[in-house]
Amino acid sequence: MGAVDLGGSKPAGGGGQSWKRPRVKIRIDMTPMVDIAFLLLIFFMVTTVFRLPTAMEMVLPPPDEIVQPVEVFKEKMITFLVMENDSLAYFVGTEAPKPLTWDSLHYKLQERRAKLMKGDVEQVETIDRIITLSDTNLIKYEERYGDEQTFDRIDLAIKRAELPAWSRDEKVKLLNDIKEMDKLIVIAKIHKKARYMTMVDLIDELNVARSTRFSIDKFTVYEDSLLRINGFETSGPEGLPVVEFEYEDES
Repeated sequence: MGAVDLGGSKPAGGGGQSWKRPRVKIRIDMTPMVDIAFLLLIFFMVTTVFRLPTAMEMVLPPPDEIVQPVEVFKEKMITFLVMENDSLAYFVGTEAPKPLTWDSLHYKLQERRAKLMKGDVEQVETIDRIITLSDTNLIKYEERYGDEQTFDRIDLAIKRAELPAWSRDEKVKLLNDIKEMDKLIVIAKIHKKARYMTMVDLIDELNVARSTRFSIDKFTVYEDSLLRINGFETSGPEGLPVVEFEYEDES
């Protein structure tokens, strides 16, 4: 790779002239360095991510599928409306829409889940913590492996959370509470003029609150008019179109 040229040898003794030290000539072969540079360049081109994808993956029904109406308990359904100015409103069942701040969205979801399991928000937060520390879907785990192995996973999560030991009845109630909370149905209707990141923020909050049953629907003239007659500033019409709802009364 490199070579050193020491020049000529020292002349023989004698003579009146002083001997000059020869200049050292160095020659470096750069061919291996070029190879290394190209290898590094190829490595970084292959491994570097220049821009992360911003698309959101969503599961959509087949275009030729016939949508059948589904009857649901109105107390188990909450609808969020994202208006054209990115502000938020919500209503439960067929109630009138109410304003909601983005900071209160998570609490409202937890509040509805707590009502389904007939508990409070603090209990919901504890259950979510246990689910997170168990690192598994406890309901699907129970269906596959049975109660005993599921209880072992719960015990491990409780130990990680540094909570007192739970009895068998408390673990059974935990699984039942999770099943009840999972019955919450969330419908998100987003105005076409709202920002894309607003939809992303909404879905992120749904995922954080473990709202697994949610769908995104069209924001129609009906929602715009419904908001307008309830005091919201929208560009919707004055009148309210007639829309038929199908709910089932919970007994």
